[in-house]
Amino acid sequence: MTILKHNFLGVILAILAIALISPVSSAFPGGTSAPVTKNVVIIMTDDQNVDSLPVMRKLMSFPEGSWVNFTNAIVNDSVCCPARASVLTGQYAFITGVINNSSGDQLNDANTLPVWLDSAGYRTGIIGKYLNGFPWDKGTNYVPPGWDHFNAPAFGNANQLTNLAVDFINSSNGSFFLYLAFWDPHWPATPLSQYANADVYIPPDPPNFNETDVSDKPTWVRNLSPLSQATIDEWRNERIASQRSLLGVDDGIQRIVDALKAKGELDNTMIIFMGDHGFSWGSHRYIKKECVYEECIRFPLFIRYPGLAGNREETRIVSNVDLASTIAEYVGINPDLPQNGKSLIPVIMNTAASWTGEVFIEVHTNPGRTFDGIRVPGWTYAEYVNGDKELYDLNTDPYQLQNKANHPAYQAIQSELAQRMRNLKLPPSSSTATPSATATDTLTPSATPTPDNTPPPTDTPTLTPTNATSAAPTNTSTPSNTATPTQLQTSTPVFTFTPTRISTPTPTATRTPTATATPSQTFTSTASPTAADLIFADDFESGDLSAWSASATDGSDLSASLDTLTSNYRLQAVIDDNNAIYVTDDSPNAETRYRARFYFDPNSILMKSNDNHYLLHGYTGNAAVVVRVQIRFSNSSYQIRAALRNDSSTWTSSSWFTISDAPHSIEIDWRAATASGANNGGLTLWIDGIERANLTGLDNDTRRIDRVQLGAVSGIDNGTRGAYFFDTFESHRQVYIGP
Repeated sequence: MTILKHNFLGVILAILAIALISPVSSAFPGGTSAPVTKNVVIIMTDDQNVDSLPVMRKLMSFPEGSWVNFTNAIVNDSVCCPARASVLTGQYAFITGVINNSSGDQLNDANTLPVWLDSAGYRTGIIGKYLNGFPWDKGTNYVPPGWDHFNAPAFGNANQLTNLAVDFINSSNGSFFLYLAFWDPHWPATPLSQYANADVYIPPDPPNFNETDVSDKPTWVRNLSPLSQATIDEWRNERIASQRSLLGVDDGIQRIVDALKAKGELDNTMIIFMGDHGFSWGSHRYIKKECVYEECIRFPLFIRYPGLAGNREETRIVSNVDLASTIAEYVGINPDLPQNGKSLIPVIMNTAASWTGEVFIEVHTNPGRTFDGIRVPGWTYAEYVNGDKELYDLNTDPYQLQNKANHPAYQAIQSELAQRMRNLKLPPSSSTATPSATATDTLTPSATPTPDNTPPPTDTPTLTPTNATSAAPTNTSTPSNTATPTQLQTSTPVFTFTPTRISTPTPTATRTPTATATPSQTFTSTASPTAADLIFADDFESGDLSAWSASATDGSDLSASLDTLTSNYRLQAVIDDNNAIYVTDDSPNAETRYRARFYFDPNSILMKSNDNHYLLHGYTGNAAVVVRVQIRFSNSSYQIRAALRNDSSTWTSSSWFTISDAPHSIEIDWRAATASGANNGGLTLWIDGIERANLTGLDNDTRRIDRVQLGAVSGIDNGTRGAYFFDTFESHRQVYIGP
């Protein structure tokens, strides 16, 4: 609304008069008055990599100014469904449980960004692609919590979706959150009719295109055949269509900006333009996504921040998991979930005193391609579940042609990155969207940090060696073999124990060697354990099972197995038949409350679809199981759930929760009801320090915990074969063990 100067006094008097005679109304719970309007618009594309951006001339002209172009935005998991779930939660894929395009139903949609904003009085709307497979088995009329306007068609072109988005903006009164998720330029791309034959910019092939020598690459890349000319031609045509489809998206961005300006909301609205992840168009012989390489993990990210002076490029590393915290800080709310990300506002405003610039990356697909990794300024490191590793010095090798993993000259850097990667997987301590410029984020550099300014792919990049004694610069993407690895920023280690990551049959450790493996070094309890509170603990470092009161080893199928690379032990369960193998603890004594935590690593164990068995049993007396933890294999993923038994012998189970093929902490808190008819018994399950289930209202006052078994306790199916690991078991009567 425009107020002319000569009408200003009259308008003010009218507002005061209304305020004196009218009751205060509010869209916020509790009757509190609404703050100054702050709107948020997310505009997302599907499968767009950063090399495509020059075709989007309107976006690249920074419409109406105040834009930041994040040139090193790194996605946590480079596939559609997990990446989108992370945007809606601020959490890593292995925490949300959405680890592939088939697991969108694992998202706890009752606790997401739109729910938080809706509770704060925002009008929330999504238009376009939501999560793959939606609505799963929830019915065609299902609308996820928090969305006031939910329009997620199976498909819609850029013009149709933009029309709906403009209508949403124009019909909104008060603060709003709009999530416009284009289907473009996902394969097969379909440009708008006016752009069907448009001349468009096509990025040149980078030096790693159809890479000739992949002998240093992980197994899955070595198994790729070179791209044939027919395949190259097919995908070249697809890329032309992809670039043409982005012209419609580019028009849509301009129309959204124009609509906000016409409504008078542009200066109150933060606009986020982003891709869901990157895309490889033939780099390293690979087409599509879900890879560790820059083509997959870098994604377009532009943020228009109201009032920001000018436009700029920002080279610091950020992630898609940072966006939920960023939006929360911008609108003035706290997320209701622990955040793996950090608010980008200090980076946007250029007020961040420090910025760690490290991103945890992960992919969960077949065992040969499933990995955990880390991207920091100048470096990428990844560990695959099959034991393969990749390490790249991006300062000298921006196209990731020379894998330096396990090279002696790079061992110090590799070890540090491995530890930093594990630290990033530890549960966050708070859900508050705290600005990132805090003392805890400050790094202690071991050398002058090298800015992450990886050049954009061109035909003939010029590279600079990282040491003056290295070979002279050449016009080639292959660095000199004599180059000294660049020193990277070093963070002060906080944790000294991380569960072992072993692959069979060839052991490959991912735990950093430590002097001890004390559980209290991993997590801080909310109370101090006492001798009376502690029931039992064993980290298997005795090298045998003597700490336990009994064991069923089935011919040494269960043993305290030595990790030869770290000189630490863990419990190994080799499943080669259907016989139960477990250790038994008889220390509990008619416990009315029992809290236990252990580490569990599936270790790529072979399980057929819907195979399941039990990892833990808690007994009343010697025979009556009253609490249990179960594993199954479903939808190509491992899943965990917990259950408890009431006085009528009826079992109450949690939902199944997907876990990655990596070490996880599993914790339960079992509680007997306090009296007959009190119905206050229950069971809480945590996975990796995140509460996943809280079963309450149970009538189980006669139940007690007298004995506990850990291992492949019962129910082993014929299709389950291989080995998995347990570590650092401990139990308490009251103390919360995890973070």
